[in-house]
Amino acid sequence: MELLPIALETHRVDIGSDAPYIPPEFTKELTKIGGLSPCGRFPIYRLAWGGSERIFSHGEMRLKYPKSWKTVQIGWTVVRNGKEVAVPVEEIVNPFNPDGTPAIIRPIYGKQVKGVQAWFLEQWMPPSLACPGWEALRYEIDIATGTKIDIMGPPPVDGQYKCLIKLQNDAGEYLQPNAETLEWVRRVIYLKNQDPWLYNLAEFPPAHIVERRLREALAEEDFQREQRANAFGDQLGAVLWDHKDKFIFNDPTIPTPHSGNFFVPGQTQQTKGLVLHG
Repeated sequence: MELLPIALETHRVDIGSDAPYIPPEFTKELTKIGGLSPCGRFPIYRLAWGGSERIFSHGEMRLKYPKSWKTVQIGWTVVRNGKEVAVPVEEIVNPFNPDGTPAIIRPIYGKQVKGVQAWFLEQWMPPSLACPGWEALRYEIDIATGTKIDIMGPPPVDGQYKCLIKLQNDAGEYLQPNAETLEWVRRVIYLKNQDPWLYNLAEFPPAHIVERRLREALAEEDFQREQRANAFGDQLGAVLWDHKDKFIFNDPTIPTPHSGNFFVPGQTQQTKGLVLHG
């Protein structure tokens, strides 16, 4: 049995979940969209599963995209050989020592963390951008103990992935890696590349700013597409209105009420910039 230190009282337990299946075709196409890093080892864009993707933080590997926290019992503080030690909560502990004195001092609690059950689109940053200034931010001092804590880990000499956007539509539904989502991702990357100032990796903004701007760009593009479709529909409707009786009665010889022109089968007629075929 492994005896855990008393520090377990402030321990954090990250509960991961296995990433769902990604079709190989999706990964291949995503790599084609962004290409590879200069060394050829890393795709510029990748999907990361929020339920299991981890990153070094505060001395340990933690979930990169945490969603929920709750306090749970994770162990017991017990007395053994006159000393306090911590044991896992699953261990069955005799509440009394052989001499009849209490063995259990107190329960130990920790934070249980679960990751977001969704995919995230990430972008690779080269070490030339990820590493400068790293050591200056790497450590902090625990005020309570005076201990120096490594909060970032070693510099990412192979580069580092940063979050661009969560794969989620406007209805709040998480997107799965399929052909339709691939086209959505293609749009996101295209729109990102239209704003080189905001997405300049040398001055990469916070993840929530990037995602907000990308969603605003997606919404604006959808609005403009709808406006163009409505305008075309209005234009087409105005052109066809004079010819509605021909379609209703299936009689191409009926004259239009305004122009007096006839729509003759087999003949091409030019009307308000649109070509109608009989």
